[in-house]
Formats: sequence, C-alpha cells, structure tokens
Amino acid sequence: MWKDPYSIRDAKVGEPATCPTRNGQFPPSTSCVCIEANAKNSYGGYTGIRRTIVVFSSTSGAFLNTSDGGTVGFEEICQGTQPFPQLNGDYVEPKPSSKPARKPVT
Repeated sequence: MWKDPYSIRDAKVGEPATCPTRNGQFPPSTSCVCIEANAKNSYGGYTGIRRTIVVFSSTSGAFLNTSDGGTVGFEEICQGTQPFPQLNGDYVEPKPSSKPARKPVT
C-alpha cells in the first residue's frame, strides 16, 4: 500500500464499519477501515497526510481493494480516527517495567 512503509508517520486509524454500497461496488458483508498516514513517495519526499480505505470481505476474509482516499462516499467512516503509533515506521514497543508488581492492600 505504501512505497516505503518504514517511513510512515502521523498514522491514524478508524473503527471498522460496514462499507457503503456505492452502486454495488462492494459485495454484502464487507467492512471498511479508514487509515490516515504520511509516508514517502517514490522520490523520497513525504506526501502529507493521505487517506486510504481498506476493504475486507467477511465472507472470504481477503483484502479486496483500496479506494478513493476517503474523499467521496467514505467521509463518515473516516470521522473519529485515532492515533495509531504502531503503524509508524519509527515505532518502538515499550519495554515492560522491571519493577515487581505491587500487592494489593488488604
């Protein structure tokens, strides 16, 4: 989906939602997820925040399509996106605390 997935930054993701019908473009029982991210293009420059709609079929579980960038017919799916730092190329998983767990006071 991206030329350089390790360059992704400012990633956000929306909640999965039922895809709009869009003139029968999607089969029944499909889910759409809105992803917003800034990544590098083929020339090595950042493109700015771009929307991608990922469509999954619940009948086959397969990735079907990316669509129009959320500009037409997907506005409601892209409302309420939340930061998703795990998608950022520079994400580092936090290390677990080395302190022992506290016992509850009884």
